[in-house]
Amino acid sequence: MTYDETVRYLYGLQYVGIKLGLDNISRLLAFAGSPQNSFRSIHVAGTNGKGSVCALAASLFQHAGRRVGLFTSPHLVSFTERIQVNGSMISEADVVRIAGRFIEFAEEQGLRPTFFEITTAAAFQYFREQGVDLALVEVGLGGRLDSTNVIRPEVTVITNVGLDHQQYLGDTIESIAYEKAGIIKSGVPTVTAARGPALAVIRNRAREAGTELRVLGEDFEVGNTRASFGRTCIDYSGTAFQMKDVCTSLWGAFQAENLGLALAAAESFDPGGIPRENAFFSRALDLHWPGRLEVVSREPLIILDGAHNAEAAEALAASLRGYLAGRRILLILGMMADKRTGSVLASLGGLAHRMILTAPQYARAARPEELRVLALELGFEATEAVPSVAEALTRARAYCGPDDVIVVTGSFYTTGEAKEVLSGPGVLTRLRE
Repeated sequence: MTYDETVRYLYGLQYVGIKLGLDNISRLLAFAGSPQNSFRSIHVAGTNGKGSVCALAASLFQHAGRRVGLFTSPHLVSFTERIQVNGSMISEADVVRIAGRFIEFAEEQGLRPTFFEITTAAAFQYFREQGVDLALVEVGLGGRLDSTNVIRPEVTVITNVGLDHQQYLGDTIESIAYEKAGIIKSGVPTVTAARGPALAVIRNRAREAGTELRVLGEDFEVGNTRASFGRTCIDYSGTAFQMKDVCTSLWGAFQAENLGLALAAAESFDPGGIPRENAFFSRALDLHWPGRLEVVSREPLIILDGAHNAEAAEALAASLRGYLAGRRILLILGMMADKRTGSVLASLGGLAHRMILTAPQYARAARPEELRVLALELGFEATEAVPSVAEALTRARAYCGPDDVIVVTGSFYTTGEAKEVLSGPGVLTRLRE
């Protein structure tokens, strides 16, 4: 198969649906000789911030001289974004070769793996081939029965717990926390920023597993957060690191917590392996992480953020209020139908001068007309529904004044399509200038 044929085949597996469980992934990996046992790892679960924590920690260890694998989801534009080593994406040829082996095995054995099961197996096989010292592995969904939960990590991280994916994880914070706490393993230290009832569930699981639990605000501290456009700085106090003015190019006040979790994970993994000079952190934490308050155009100012649940929408709203006060916001919103659309609209709608509701080209996408009805019911009058992300961007540009800001959000599928549209001739060159 060609790369395009391979990716189309993998996307076709999405119609198999989400099947939580470890049987298929265990058989796929056994066929390949258990590549997940060939590298050390940090396993990251949580409702929001997983990818940012993985990216921050991966960059820290890479700049400290390690060969680092990074497995995250979803991608924005290219499937190859999901699997990286030292900041370089897997090649299309390697996707064809490695995924093809697992596809052939699955067909021979009569397995019906999901998209994520094949992708996880391919990532672990690629990391073995590339000889990574350490892999940052993001949970796809939940934790306990997620395909990534076949690894034996040296640190686990649970960022936070909110209401998301209830159809798979349960309708309460406690039930969702139970699933995420399923990545906790005996003797493997766990780091978390969870609070309230979720933290109680995680504490209980850590106690049962007999493992150390480090909690943000108790065992390590993030303070004096200074967040500005394009930069977030914190003071950090932990077991090995005591530092002021640790800064990252990832911006938004919510990134302060993610940065603290990455530092705490690094401490637990190898307290002596990270230099403790601010100059090192300035280099290591100057990274690009797409789709998270990502500026993709300056004229007009266009920002992409994949906020797809209530908690992420509230964090995005707080950032926009803080950094773009007084500027009109043209909000392009496209969501999945199985999300809490009303909560996201309620959090973001009040900031928008105009709301353009749309849908990415994805079967689970909510219909723009239905989103508009909901927006009107919530009292947001300046709304319209358009069928595609490309048309939504065209409309927004037509409305946009010199000081206005276009914000694209609601789903990583929406922001990914927007990025593709905006990456036309000359756009990326202009952004690099």
